[in-house]
Amino acid sequence: MSNAEAFAVSSLLLRLTASPALTPRGLADLRRHLRAYGRDIFAVTDPDLSASVISVRLERAKWFDVGTGIARMLGAASAGRSFRIEFMSDDAALLPTSEEQSAIGKALEAALVAPVFVSPRDVRCAEWSRRRPFPWGRRGIAVVDDKGHVVTGKSDCLGASFVCGAPTTIYAVRLEDVSDAALLRAARAVGGPDAGYADVGAYATTSAVDGCPALVLELGDEKRAPLHRVLDVLDIECRRSGGRLGRGRLLSSISLESLLGTLRARMALDVQFGQVIETHLPGDGAEAVGGERSR
Repeated sequence: MSNAEAFAVSSLLLRLTASPALTPRGLADLRRHLRAYGRDIFAVTDPDLSASVISVRLERAKWFDVGTGIARMLGAASAGRSFRIEFMSDDAALLPTSEEQSAIGKALEAALVAPVFVSPRDVRCAEWSRRRPFPWGRRGIAVVDDKGHVVTGKSDCLGASFVCGAPTTIYAVRLEDVSDAALLRAARAVGGPDAGYADVGAYATTSAVDGCPALVLELGDEKRAPLHRVLDVLDIECRRSGGRLGRGRLLSSISLESLLGTLRARMALDVQFGQVIETHLPGDGAEAVGGERSR
């Protein structure tokens, strides 16, 4: 089963990324507005990437309202920022059609008065990292199109990308005491064309706080590319250069199965699914970690 940033495989999800990061008040306001369209899952700001991420489980019938609603909401927070708006589901039938995606893109472009790139994600993560618009760059989202050209808007907003596809896991990790060359080697080791992980996109970046090298990992199928195995490869690459893996941060939700696998591999902590208290809770608590054992 592929990664699913959801409580059920058939869910439709929204992941909204803003770069530079939103203010705490701006993040809280946007999160509150988005609750009108579905169940709020989480919101997080990463200082190293200077990016804020909000994830919401949407009600299927309201997805077009969400697209146009986001366009209105982002207007007040758009100055000097770029955005990535993603609709995600393991069930492609739940995603907007190409015509509907185009309509949402036009609504976003009109509201932001800035370029909006509409891009269905229909390839695996390694290939996607080489062709996507608005990838992760040196300090947050890089404002470039799918050919690497710098994007310029007609307003204070830098632009946006609107993407539809299957859910992914996003994990950012600092690489302490490594050079820029070693950072690029580490990225190629897990996300390059010869890395063997077609389900991993690796984006080299640097911390907006202190300039520390870092990688943003986007993972697709967790069975073909378990997070703990990817981290093992990165650890080896760091040590070859006299460095080490530093602090990591999830920018998406993560399946309980993947989380427990990482704990076993990285901390030697053997935890079984049934040992997690929340898996025995009735109602919403059980739903949040049960079913597909997901996020």
